[in-house]
Amino acid sequence: MLFSLGLELPKTIFAHGWWLIGETKMSKSLGNVVNPLDLIADYGVDAVRFYLMREMVLGLDANFTLDSFIKSYNSDLANDFGNLLNRVSGLIQKNHGGLIPEPGELTPAEEDIKRQAEALPIKIKDLISDYKVQEAVTSALNLVQVLNKYMETQAPWKLAKTDMKAANRVLYTAAEGLRIATIMLAPVMPEKTARVLDILGAKGVLPVWGELTPGMALKSHPPLFPRIEVEKA
Repeated sequence: MLFSLGLELPKTIFAHGWWLIGETKMSKSLGNVVNPLDLIADYGVDAVRFYLMREMVLGLDANFTLDSFIKSYNSDLANDFGNLLNRVSGLIQKNHGGLIPEPGELTPAEEDIKRQAEALPIKIKDLISDYKVQEAVTSALNLVQVLNKYMETQAPWKLAKTDMKAANRVLYTAAEGLRIATIMLAPVMPEKTARVLDILGAKGVLPVWGELTPGMALKSHPPLFPRIEVEKA
């Protein structure tokens, strides 16, 4: 049709898969249709967008259940992403007067995180160009998980009692890694990520390591993604 009309033909055609309910195609006759507006009303638009992009491999079918949605929300958003923000901001408020600390001299542990964070934007750009959206989202989450593990290993809440410079270094590294991961997740969760960047005082800053400003006052905030209690769901 486009050819007959003399219009330019598309350079790429991509066919996405179907969302299934319990391995069954959604159908009005079966009554197994999920209203996305109901999900948004209950859990927020960013959480729904995140789940859709996180769980579907473009080109393949994906299976939706409310249980899998809640599991993803609690694990990826509440426990990983939201908890990292709570930890970082809470410790900075408690031990550093709410001000982003100086990074100081990085150790090999911080240099490794810095390398991963610096490589993330290019990696995600390449994945998106190949229509691998699910892998792109997973890559950003992997950095969040690395940062959570780093916080557990370094224990800045203990360092603050004996070595404040080390605590400063760890919290700056975690906050800066969080900032870059947040920017990479912005296309999927624009509202929540904008809130995180505002809390960090880093709105409009590029995903380049070292752009987080020491001495910047953090903003107080409620939990980013309150956990969903399964009994109430």
